[in-house]
Amino acid sequence: MKIVVGLGNPGEKYKYTRHNVGFLVLDYINKQYRSPQIINRKNYSFFEIDDNILVYPNTFMNLSGIAVIDVLDDFSCSQNNLLVVLDDIHLKLGNIRIRESGLDGGHNGLKSIIYQLESEEFKRIRLGIGQTSDGIIAENIVKKKNFVLGKFNDEELKVVNLMIGKTAELLWKYLKSGFQEMLNLYSKMQKSV
Repeated sequence: MKIVVGLGNPGEKYKYTRHNVGFLVLDYINKQYRSPQIINRKNYSFFEIDDNILVYPNTFMNLSGIAVIDVLDDFSCSQNNLLVVLDDIHLKLGNIRIRESGLDGGHNGLKSIIYQLESEEFKRIRLGIGQTSDGIIAENIVKKKNFVLGKFNDEELKVVNLMIGKTAELLWKYLKSGFQEMLNLYSKMQKSV
């Protein structure tokens, strides 16, 4: 069993914000693969694909670790089988980066997960939201908060939708064939760009 957690903030207000691309990827997968209905728990909601669990935290971003701990406990799963999908303000819009472990990079959702797990040893897919179509990058904490909670414009959505499709393809490979096969597909994608 693998656990994939898409990070985001719950509620309609945040649905299409930059900070919610993790949720948008799971929405895409759920729609594409006609998954069963989403099941709600206290701190998270989830759906299953072939005995794998895809999770939306019901906590706000900076408390994502609470949802992750609950999921791992509820499904008796180790963090070795955890993969987190999140936005990354430091990556150019549309770029994808995969890591087996690492620091939080200033991302409050990752910071919360690392704190709760007491470890940085879990897989993640970072999705670039960092530069807008007009070349603006958030420079300070106030601007960053407004930036990540802002919505994509129509031009940016074209790039984001391509990124979501590629990420869904990578996750499907991960669920079916494992992390190394996903990395192989990622390498092929990088070479074709």
